Amino acid sequence: KNIIATTSHHNSKKNPPSSGNNPLINFASAKAKTLTSSTILYSQTAYDKVLKVKKAALKLKKAAFKAKETALYIESAIIEYIKDELIGKKLKEFIEKPADNNEKKSENIDNNIQVSDSNDEL
Repeated sequence: KNIIATTSHHNSKKNPPSSGNNPLINFASAKAKTLTSSTILYSQTAYDKVLKVKKAALKLKKAAFKAKETALYIESAIIEYIKDELIGKKLKEFIEKPADNNEKKSENIDNNIQVSDSNDEL
């Protein structure tokens, strides 16, 4: 236990080798910086693309809402047109029916008058 503790203690005090003295460390450090820069650039590019997609999605969503609004307006206009047509048709039927009934009543009255006249003769 003492040997392990001593070795661990000894390693923790050890300073890392100077990068100026070791070409392998210099290479690894440069490679790490390059990879980090590439990763950051890639992440930024991906983020920019995500933002563009989000903006496009918002535009599509707005267009879809506008299309839905237009469709509802057209549907409402069609319903109103149909209502007007049905009301016009019913109104026309209503106007024509009483005229037919009045003619029938008028004919009945004429017939009754004729019948009355013929009864008077008797």
